[in-house]
Amino acid sequence: MERFDRVRVADPPELSLIIPYESMPGFYIDCFAVDLPTHCSLEAFLKAFYTSWIFRLERLILRLALRVPTSSDDLSAMLSGASDKFAVWIIEERQADQMIAKAVGGSNRTRSWFRVLSRDDGGTRLFFGSVLEPEPSLDGAPPRLGLMFRAGIGAHRLYARVLLAAAARKF
Repeated sequence: MERFDRVRVADPPELSLIIPYESMPGFYIDCFAVDLPTHCSLEAFLKAFYTSWIFRLERLILRLALRVPTSSDDLSAMLSGASDKFAVWIIEERQADQMIAKAVGGSNRTRSWFRVLSRDDGGTRLFFGSVLEPEPSLDGAPPRLGLMFRAGIGAHRLYARVLLAAAARKF
């Protein structure tokens, strides 16, 4: 079983791609972090994340429920920068130490954010966060998350911690 106690809630570090969403009305963001004792690149983090046991289950669900197949070649293309798409995500922005991707299709209004930061002791802090975008307001009311998003935030936060712990376990 993963070591969830190592994964903690964190504030996004300065200049993180997730920060602009904090001030957007109705948006929800979260950020989790875990420390590794060794150096880790963004590509290694992404590979560990997307090949973890828990994410392989998510890929299976995507394939069966949404008919969105993903392959190792698709993952390799995204990791190398040859593709800006993986499964249901389109990479919105990628820098040397972070990436944010938006889920597309249907009424999907979610983003996943990944970041690696080197620590002074030679280790790496891995960050994983999410952005949930509110439903557009049709009547001029302030935008807000829909009922399904609000009801599922607790489960979402637990799942995010499991995902990050599973990726960290590979190092």
